[in-house]
Amino acid sequence: MEWLHKSSDFWDLVFLDPPYDFESWSELLDLVAEKKPETVVIESNREIDPGLKWDVDSIRRYGSSVVVIINLKK
Repeated sequence: MEWLHKSSDFWDLVFLDPPYDFESWSELLDLVAEKKPETVVIESNREIDPGLKWDVDSIRRYGSSVVVIINLKK
């Protein structure tokens, strides 16, 4: 996540697929929100609560994987 702190880029689309035991979702999504992406695709082993900065577009389960698509609130 250190790289996100240093980057001055802005992004339209972000794919997040950290290890399944990742627990710092709130911190990661706050950092990603600073980059002003329109859409973020999250792949995990469980549903992720993105917090108040995000709208959940869809949640799909594929076997043991869960894909959550979120959009930054405007």
